[in-house]
Amino acid sequence: MQTIAPLQQQTDEDLARLVAQQNENSAAAGTARDAFAELYQRHSPWLLSVLAARVHRNDLEDAHQVVWQRVWSRAETGFRGGRFQVWLYHIARNHVIDCSRRRSARPMGEFAETVVSPGSEAVEDRLEQAESMEILRDCIGRLGGRAAQVVRLRLEGRSFSQICEQLQITRKRAYRLMHEARAALTASVSRACA
Repeated sequence: MQTIAPLQQQTDEDLARLVAQQNENSAAAGTARDAFAELYQRHSPWLLSVLAARVHRNDLEDAHQVVWQRVWSRAETGFRGGRFQVWLYHIARNHVIDCSRRRSARPMGEFAETVVSPGSEAVEDRLEQAESMEILRDCIGRLGGRAAQVVRLRLEGRSFSQICEQLQITRKRAYRLMHEARAALTASVSRACA
């Protein structure tokens, strides 16, 4: 009879193989969950630090959980041996890239017009977000001249090169207008929210 080492003494790769066997039989399912918990305990702090350098802190915990969900669901077909941490890094990297693509596929102006998606948040949160968007629109409306044009074009998703071309201004002037607009908007929003 072969003795099995405790999970804490097994390598990451052996634990990943145990997780990959999760659907083979009911006895393996419990061991797979325990192996997964051990991998989570070992690599969770490292993964959080990797993600913290790549995602906004408000999205950090969600990204962390999504990566671990993918590890669990893809262990059977995705892990093909090798170093577990390398595989974990690739899953995290791909998730960050997917999020980045979704964000860049949707210009900021479209985001500003879509206050929230139905049913995605509590009613109070949606009302607060709608109020914040209204304050921001009002403050942008108070900006004058070129600064307002630069902000609106940026919110539509235009690059500074496109803005410079459309408004016939230098890149330096566009950056300065954006900086001035940001300062004016910050002050205006602070007054409006006070």
